[in-house]
Amino acid sequence: MHSPFFMEDFMEITFDTPIEDIVSCEEGIKVMLDHKLVFIACGEPVWATLGEILEEQNVPDKEKKEILNKLNEVCK
Repeated sequence: MHSPFFMEDFMEITFDTPIEDIVSCEEGIKVMLDHKLVFIACGEPVWATLGEILEEQNVPDKEKKEILNKLNEVCK
């Protein structure tokens, strides 16, 4: 079941979207795993935004945009 973030109307994922909301979309988890992003700590989603995670993990700007576009594509 999706969190309230994904119920009824889809809200666009941005770099300011909390990881907690993104992991409520199963396909979003797959996107992040495909890009080898670390977003789980102690069995829980980290308390950060997508943008913070991408910055902390030194993801190149071009790849950041690809990840964001893919997340919005699969989590509709």
